[in-house]
Amino acid sequence: MGLRLAALTQSPLDFQATRQFFSALIARAIYVDHFNQVSATTRAVMDQGAPANIEPPISEWMAAIMYWLSGGEHLWMPRLIAATAWVSGGLALFLLMRILVDRRAALVATAFYLLNPFAVVASTSFQPDPAMVAAQVWALLVAVLYHRDPTWPMLILAALTAAVAALLKAPGVFIPVAVFAALSIQRMGLRRGLIDIRLALYVVLAIAPTALWYISRPTTVRSVYFLPGFFLTPGFWAGWLVITSLVVGLLSLVAAIGAVWIFGRGPTRAALLGWTVGYLALVIGFNYRVATHDYYSLPLIPLVAAGLGLLVAGAGGPRRILAAVALVGAASLLLLDLQAGYLHLGPIQADAAQVQNYTDAGDLVGHGPGVIALSPAYGYAFDYYGKVVVSDWPHQVDIDLDSASGLRDIGAGPRLDQLIASTHARWFVVLDMGELDRQPDLKQLLYARYRVARSTSYLAFDVTQR
Repeated sequence: MGLRLAALTQSPLDFQATRQFFSALIARAIYVDHFNQVSATTRAVMDQGAPANIEPPISEWMAAIMYWLSGGEHLWMPRLIAATAWVSGGLALFLLMRILVDRRAALVATAFYLLNPFAVVASTSFQPDPAMVAAQVWALLVAVLYHRDPTWPMLILAALTAAVAALLKAPGVFIPVAVFAALSIQRMGLRRGLIDIRLALYVVLAIAPTALWYISRPTTVRSVYFLPGFFLTPGFWAGWLVITSLVVGLLSLVAAIGAVWIFGRGPTRAALLGWTVGYLALVIGFNYRVATHDYYSLPLIPLVAAGLGLLVAGAGGPRRILAAVALVGAASLLLLDLQAGYLHLGPIQADAAQVQNYTDAGDLVGHGPGVIALSPAYGYAFDYYGKVVVSDWPHQVDIDLDSASGLRDIGAGPRLDQLIASTHARWFVVLDMGELDRQPDLKQLLYARYRVARSTSYLAFDVTQR
């Protein structure tokens, strides 16, 4: 936990800023709506600036309550919640591996889970993923306990624990369901295990709360999670392999998979194979996200940790020499892999200059709506620090993605005219100069049409005057 405390007071610009400020804006809106006395104007700006929920706002509500209890908005609080949840998952993983294998395997798996460099950084991020992964591991522990003693109360508890993981974030349901099904098949055989009424009840109870939430509050957020033809492109495989290497190390992944096939027996093998199938289902169902967003691979960390724990336990018995050689080689290369990942991520310090840019730009344009922005993190960081309501201008990668999805690019001019008309925009603020250079048609259009208020690090175009 101490490794994570050092990063808590950093700005969310340190890791996946888009996702963190997405949650931060929702939490702020909840806080001002329910727990804080502010003016109607301020409340309106905060509410308009908050993005639509794409999952039940459990983390955001917890953050808002913490803000209320502490008397102010402190972003380190939800990050502390995420870190605490992740560490609790380490306890669940230790108990799970002690049941499935032995104490040595439990210690190794827990150490990898808690000390993995990517996890140290990602587990302090304000998003539901760290808590979702921890809830998954708790769900697996209860599922294993149920199959050791299959009573109805344990079945309900196992299903509800899986439901918590799914409620935190929908992809959280894949792994618990797959592991529960694998254990059912191992215990009762293929046919009886798959048609068992208790498996059906588990699946329904695990999915129902999340399904009801989405049915009752359909989201209008436009985002890409799955692309049917993406599997046939080099971009998917390259992205998946690069992210996997960063998150767990390719060699450790191979070693963990090998350990399952070589040393896994009975319920242990069934659970880990089901775990693998659940992760692959996540990859298939969210192929675009898994290959482009590193935090979608967080569920891989406890899976690889469990496999490495099994590898260590397999060093005993007749395979001692084979396992020892594999362990030494995998551990040595794993350290190199993860060291490279750690150096790539690094403990990034809060970018005070960038935060100041957002604040200054917000002061210039007047805090409120009517702002189009070409900004990092899709405008969410500018929303947060500038206290504005941003209509985000698409980045070039998003324009290219739309084209790949079959949508016609209408060009910068018509797109800008439509956006100004629909949002009644007064300003176009550029906080990402590199992105502006990648869209030369937009750059030429802005300079040709509008008066610009310059800054050394951002541009503000008054779109009400040509």
